[in-house]
This record gives sequence, C-alpha cells and structure tokens, in this order.
Amino acid sequence: MRGADFTASPAFASVMTELLRGDQGAVARRDELRRTLTQASTSPGDLVAVPAHASRELVDVIKACGRRVVFAPVDAEGATDVDGLPAVAAVWHQTAAGIVPTRARLDSRADAPGTSPQHGAVLVDAYDTVVVGRDRTRLAGLELALTSNTAATIAAQRQRWQDVWFGLMHAAGLPLLGEERAPTASPPAPAAIPSGVVVRLPAGCDPTTFVAYAQAERTGVEWLPSRRPLHPQARLTLDSDQLRRSIDHLARLVVVPVGPTMTDEEIGHAVLGIVKAAEYTGWRWHLDPQHARQYAASLLDRYGPDHEAYRPAFPC
Repeated sequence: MRGADFTASPAFASVMTELLRGDQGAVARRDELRRTLTQASTSPGDLVAVPAHASRELVDVIKACGRRVVFAPVDAEGATDVDGLPAVAAVWHQTAAGIVPTRARLDSRADAPGTSPQHGAVLVDAYDTVVVGRDRTRLAGLELALTSNTAATIAAQRQRWQDVWFGLMHAAGLPLLGEERAPTASPPAPAAIPSGVVVRLPAGCDPTTFVAYAQAERTGVEWLPSRRPLHPQARLTLDSDQLRRSIDHLARLVVVPVGPTMTDEEIGHAVLGIVKAAEYTGWRWHLDPQHARQYAASLLDRYGPDHEAYRPAFPC
C-alpha cells in the first residue's frame, strides 16, 4: 500500500470514525468536553479563551455549559495566543495532529508557562492524539484509548512518528513542530503520541503552491486551514492584525499523517512528497543555507545555467 492510500491504523481509524461520525461518539465527546470544563474549576459566566480556529463543537459546548467564549489569536504553533487577553478562567488549546503546544507544557514551578498569572487552567484538546499520557503535561478533553494491543501500538506509533520526523528534518530541511521530541540515545516518552508530523512553512513560502505540489504526490498531506478553518465568530471579534496573524500562522502548518502500521515504503513516500514540494518551490534546506548553496551549485555545475531543477528561494 502506497502512502497515497494511507489514512491511519485500523484501530485508530475505527476510534476516529466512531467519534467523528457516530451519534454515540459525538455525544460522548460533548460529555467529555463538559466534564473537562467542570474539572477545570470553571463556573457559569466564566471566560474561556479558545483559539481562532476552535471547532464549532467546542465553542457550542462551552456556551451550552454557561461559560463565555473569548476568541484569541493563533500563534505559530497553531496554539491559543494568550498575550494581551483579559483575565480568563481557562485557556483551551486545540492541537495540530496531537502536537502539544509549548504554551501548554507544565513544569514544577508554574502551572502555565508562557501565560500570564491572570489566566487559569490550561486545557489541551487531545482529539488528534493516538494515546494520551500524563508526563509533565496536563491534557484534558478527549482521550483516545486504544483497547487492543495498546502497548505495542504506542511503541509502533512513536517509532513511525520519529522515522517520519527524522526523514523530513534531514531530507527537507524545513521547520517542524515538536522538534524537542526528536529521539536521542534514550528518548523520554512524550506526553502525547502525535498522529502526524507538522511542517511549518517558512515566511515567504507560498502555502497554497507548496500544499498543491505536496498533495499532487498523493501522500495524504493535510493543510491545517482545510482541516480546521477559522471559526466564523473569530472573524468578527479579532482585530485586523490578530486576524491577519492567525490566518498566516494557520496557513503555514502542513500535517503529514502518521500511523503505527506504516511500512518503510509508506514512510519514504510520505517524506518524499514534502521533499519534492520543497524542491519545486525552492525552500528545501531552508534550515541549512550552506547545504542549500552547495546543492544548488552542484546542480548548476551538472546541468548548466538554464537548468530547471532546484533554485533556492531564500538567501543562502
């Protein structure tokens, strides 16, 4: 099976299908969201901050529970940007492919690093994660519990995610979310095993062209604005600068799906799609300008000045 045909592992896909399409799953998810608000010690009338691209479901549940929603801009990780927000009872993040944003990480000294002390509980919607843990991160919302062969699935998903992450980092040379999770000789277990690797396109790169090239390679690449666009109400409440920044940040996030049953061939195909798009648009090796310069020079020597191969679109 090629990467073009890959969606997710059967176990993960069955869980997601039930949650996304089944009435029972939808009811269970809404109930879980309500419990999350209660467990976060929020009360009716409290303000809850959500990102500009919050799902309609999340916003509707918060309102139905008597809480008030305040839309916040989206930062470069697709997380809720709380800078400049009024005092709120909770800050809710919705993840990109299960990557827990830096703003939501916890340490032993503070409940919400990166946020003002005036903000309350930090909530992370783990809707996109394959499995959720509690290692130094508070995750609330839906937890996807795989009921069969869980330990093996977790290990396989972690390994496949690392394989795709390393492949993209070394072959494409583009910024990736969750870079601090790159495996080492003895990697710590991440708090949440993501369901995909998220590529952050550099400023100056045209997202629509890049995504079109990547999707043309039939790798299952997803563009975050298509997966979760801005909430209609956010367009009415954010100022023009906040709206512009949110749109730009979301447009630069591209998700490469990863599942525990991916073969080496599928992993290679998934990586190749991003690499080809980066090559065609001139943004390959953006994180390594020296290598980009050497690579471009080698093509020039080989094919001459009129070649149609890689030409860097950035100073190098």
